Amino acid sequence: MTTPAQQEQPDQLRGQHQQDQQQQQHQLQQQQQPSGPYASLIQDLRSYQAEPHGHDHVDRWTRALAGLGHASHTNPMSLSEAEQMAKIHNPNRWNPVVEAMKKLGR
Repeated sequence: MTTPAQQEQPDQLRGQHQQDQQQQQHQLQQQQQPSGPYASLIQDLRSYQAEPHGHDHVDRWTRALAGLGHASHTNPMSLSEAEQMAKIHNPNRWNPVVEAMKKLGR
């Protein structure tokens, strides 16, 4: 037979688990929603990164995000590489990356 105190334990654990989940979800949302002067650009880059155009496409945008300090990559994109991308690929997408890197001194 369980005592009232033993019956409360699962409820307390459930409540703590829910709080932990809510906190993790809040942290994830903060990571996914960048703030600051480049928030809109970072969101655009993440949407480009999610497009289903193959590994090279995803890797380019991941490297660009890393070059801006918003992703992890072993080879973050440099300003000169971003300038090349603007010449080769869609300049409407790449020119804002170039400008942001210049302003950030990357």
